[in-house]
Amino acid sequence: MAQRSVFLIVLLMLTKINSLVADEDCQQTLNKAKNLMIELLKSSPPSSENKAEHEAIMGCLFKNRGILDEHGEIIEENFIHAIVKELRQKHPADVAEQKANEALAYCKKAKGTSVGQTSLEMIKCLGIWKNQAFIENEAVKE
Repeated sequence: MAQRSVFLIVLLMLTKINSLVADEDCQQTLNKAKNLMIELLKSSPPSSENKAEHEAIMGCLFKNRGILDEHGEIIEENFIHAIVKELRQKHPADVAEQKANEALAYCKKAKGTSVGQTSLEMIKCLGIWKNQAFIENEAVKE
C-alpha cells in the first residue's frame, strides 16, 4: 500500500506537465491518465489489461518532465531537482538535498526494458527508499 501511495503522489505530481511539451503520442497517452488515476484510487490494484497503458503514461510523464531521457536513462540533475522540490514541503533544504542524493544513489540502477518500465521500477525503488530513509529513522528517534 505504501508503494501505491508513493506512485499516486508521483503520478499526480507529474501530471502537472505543460501539454505543449508532450509529443503527440505522449499527449494522447496523457489524456488517458485521468481515467487511470481514478482506477488507481480504487481499493483494488489496476487490472492487468491496463499495464501497458500504465507503463506508457508513466514513461511519457517521466520523459516529458526530463527525469528520464528517450532511452530510459536517469537525467540526474532533473531527478534530484524533482525530489528536492517534493521533500522541501516537509523538510529543510539541507535535509531535502541530502535525501535527494541518497534517493538517486539508491535508485539509479532501477531499469526496465522500456522508458515506461523504467519509470515504474523507479517508483517502486523510491517507495522502498522512502520507507528505509524516513520510516526507519523515525522509529529510531522514538
